Amino acid sequence: MKILDYFLFSLMGYVMGSILTGYILVKCFCNKNIFSVSKDHNPGTANAFVYGNFLVGTLTLIFDLAKGFIPVFWAKNTLDTNNILFALVVVSPILGHCFPLWNSFDGGKGIAVSFGVGLGFVPENFIPLLLLCFFYIFFSVVIKISPHKDRSIVTYFYFGVVCALFNPLSVVSLGFSLISTVVIIKHIEKYREKKNTIKTNETSEQINIAG
Repeated sequence: MKILDYFLFSLMGYVMGSILTGYILVKCFCNKNIFSVSKDHNPGTANAFVYGNFLVGTLTLIFDLAKGFIPVFWAKNTLDTNNILFALVVVSPILGHCFPLWNSFDGGKGIAVSFGVGLGFVPENFIPLLLLCFFYIFFSVVIKISPHKDRSIVTYFYFGVVCALFNPLSVVSLGFSLISTVVIIKHIEKYREKKNTIKTNETSEQINIAG
């Protein structure tokens, strides 16, 4: 298999991932800019439900899952999954969703898309999807971690570590560890962005009161 094929599939995954369906659907059906109206400026599934409606949220979930599923499923059945370059194919939809080129690299957090990537390996390899589901449920029900940001960071940290330890020589495991790293980085970035916005608003209010 040619090296170019891996980069072409990675490019396809990135481009599909960078289509921010939450932003597009909320804008089209509800005439709202999800980046502006949401507290965390995130065009993800949860905000599509909150700032759109049930239909918009459901469609966003389906499309975000598909963004991860389609390119990985196709690549899995076309390329050699043991080639180190396949890890780039695995993480590419998440990179596109979290850091879309067209929106100055400001995208979503990649949660639904990462579940879609996991679906792309079923039924041959259901372990990554099972692990991700397990940790999300575990830290939501058994050991409840809040707020959602902290829960997601802890979930993806343990998911990434277990993927790496479960089969350290597996390229697919490496790909999911990279996904965990990207998702955690994006959550931290969104948190800092939110804090800066709050500080800016507080400063503006103080100036207005002083004036």
